[in-house]
Amino acid sequence: MITLSTNKLKDFISSPQAILSSVVVGALIGTQSPQLSSYVAPLGNIYLTLFTMCVFPILISGIVVSVARLISKNDSGYYVKRILIYFPIFLLSTSLLAVLVGFIFNPGKGLDSGTLQALGVLVNQSAVDLQVNLTGELAPVETGPGFSSFLVGLIPANIIYAVNTENTLQVLFFCIVSGIALGVLPQSQTTEPLLLVLESVYSAFQTLITWLKYLLPFGLLGLLAGQLSEISMTHVSVMSNFLLVSIFTFVLLFIFSALLLSVRSKKTLKEVLFKIKEPLLLAFTTQSSLACLPSSIDSLTNGLRFESKSTNLVLPLAITLCRFGPIAYFAIATIFVSSLYQSPLGFGDIIILIVASILAGMATSGQSGILTLTMLSIVLSPLGLPLDAVLVLLIAIDPLINPFRTLTIVGISMTVTSFISEQATDEDSLYEENESMALS
Repeated sequence: MITLSTNKLKDFISSPQAILSSVVVGALIGTQSPQLSSYVAPLGNIYLTLFTMCVFPILISGIVVSVARLISKNDSGYYVKRILIYFPIFLLSTSLLAVLVGFIFNPGKGLDSGTLQALGVLVNQSAVDLQVNLTGELAPVETGPGFSSFLVGLIPANIIYAVNTENTLQVLFFCIVSGIALGVLPQSQTTEPLLLVLESVYSAFQTLITWLKYLLPFGLLGLLAGQLSEISMTHVSVMSNFLLVSIFTFVLLFIFSALLLSVRSKKTLKEVLFKIKEPLLLAFTTQSSLACLPSSIDSLTNGLRFESKSTNLVLPLAITLCRFGPIAYFAIATIFVSSLYQSPLGFGDIIILIVASILAGMATSGQSGILTLTMLSIVLSPLGLPLDAVLVLLIAIDPLINPFRTLTIVGISMTVTSFISEQATDEDSLYEENESMALS
């Protein structure tokens, strides 16, 4: 009797009705009662912290074992080729589509004097003079670190410190190199026990993720209430054009990626959306693509039946390196800035915009929120456009844009992973076997 009641409670908590109810209640609290939001928000912070706690153990164990297994079976070249083909295709397509949408619905064109005056007020409140920046000579922009510095920054001098500071790129580099080293060693009593231990760690933390799913409604309520309570409607109304065009671009990209995932998984769009609903909800509320990694892997392997071995390797790489959301955002933001400063973009500038948006997006690896916005200078600098005044405006509305930006990262990363991975067979990797044993 107790078991039956527990199962009913689990089914209710994980049902769409419970999740929708938590979203509605969280939105109401966040918009109508900021004081109550301060009491509810810690629920979301605790939930996000618990999820984040599981990320690096899953990331490290999954990638090390996946790379080692691929190398030992001599089929690593197959996946490397597919990565080198599909990553650039999806990155370029994202940038091209965002640029196209940006020019069609130019968010900075035709702004009336009232809106421009309101924008100036917002900037002046932050001690930046928009009027000077708009009418005077464009200020010189600073250049970022060189490519050689970027390469040196990939190598962790201390892996413990890299994990502690959440330097995802350095952790990825360590995992890939370690996996290659284990893979080239002869499979013997020396390496196999270590791989089995890592697989056990992976399964254990996937079990924790499964338990955390039952706390999702409470986490959503707290996260939404806290985020919505910080949004100023004045900022939203002034930047409404840019906000709407950005959100439309993200939604369009997500729809295309969901359709491609439907084709690749040989399931209907409705089935795909149902299978990946948990990572999508997490992306929208936590605004952390890395926190969505465990749930995304689970949705692809157990939900859509893609093999674990390649998914555990490719999806972390896609989420970390292929920052589809920031790429699209930087393209739209650059077109907005060029219109705001009445600086038309020529054909050569558009080529720079497309390529620089991809590079700037990839440079946001390991960053989130406001830190992501500062990478816009990588795109604006070659075009002779300043960031100072505009950054204030972008920061003001980022709480509304960041959920969609993260959703785009997670959604397209899952799609590109599906094109590189194969559909699972009855003899899939040990991950699924260990996971099913852990959950049974």
